[in-house]
Amino acid sequence: MLRTYLEFVLTRIFGTGVDTLVLWICSDFIFKSYFGVYILSPIISFEFAVLSNFLWSYLWIWKSRIEGKCWADFWKRFIIFNLASVTGFLIKMFFLLIFEKIFGWDVVVCNLAALLISGLANYFLADMLVFKQKTAKEARSTKERASSIGLGNEFPSFFIRIPRGLDKELSQTEQSNRSTEEICSFQFQSEPDRSAMSRRNPENVCCNNKSHENSRKCCDPPR
Repeated sequence: MLRTYLEFVLTRIFGTGVDTLVLWICSDFIFKSYFGVYILSPIISFEFAVLSNFLWSYLWIWKSRIEGKCWADFWKRFIIFNLASVTGFLIKMFFLLIFEKIFGWDVVVCNLAALLISGLANYFLADMLVFKQKTAKEARSTKERASSIGLGNEFPSFFIRIPRGLDKELSQTEQSNRSTEEICSFQFQSEPDRSAMSRRNPENVCCNNKSHENSRKCCDPPR
C-alpha cells in the first residue's frame, strides 16, 4: 500500500504541474474577470489534470487490478474516476475560496494549498472505488457484457510496449510458419493441383528437395 501511495503522490505531482500550468495560462492570458479567473480557470485546469491522473492510474499504478484491458472497462472506469474526481474538486474549490477570502493569496497559491487537502480524498476514492480489485467472476462477466455490445475489443498495439527488435523477430517467425503451411499444403495436393501451384510459385516444390530447411516439417504424410 505504501508503494502504491508513493506512486500516487508522484503522478499527482505531475498532475499538479499540469493543473497549475493550465490554470496560469487561463487566469493570466485568457480570462480577466473574477468569475473567469477564480471559477472557469480552475474548472478547465481540473479537467486537464483529471485526464493526466487517470492515464497514470490506469496504465501504471493500479494496472495489476485490471483483468483484460478493453475499451468498455477503460471508459467505465474513466466515468467513475471523473465522478470521484468531482468530489475531490469540490473539496479543492471549497478550500481554494476559503484561503482566498481569509489570506488573500494569489489563485495559484490558493490552488496548491487546497490540493494538499483534496489529494487524500482522491487517493482513497481511487483505491477503494475506481480501481477496486474485482473477483475473477466479476471480471469475466464484465468482459462478456462488453463483447455482447461490441465494446470488448482489446486495446490496440500502441498500449503494449514491444521490445526493440522483437517485432521484427515475430514478423519473421510468422512468415516462416506461413511458408511451412504452404509447403505442407502443396505436398498433399493432387498432381494436377500441384503442377498448377508449382507454376504460380516454384518455391513450393521444396518438398522434393530434402535440403530445404522446412521440408522435414511437412514432407512426411500425417499419421
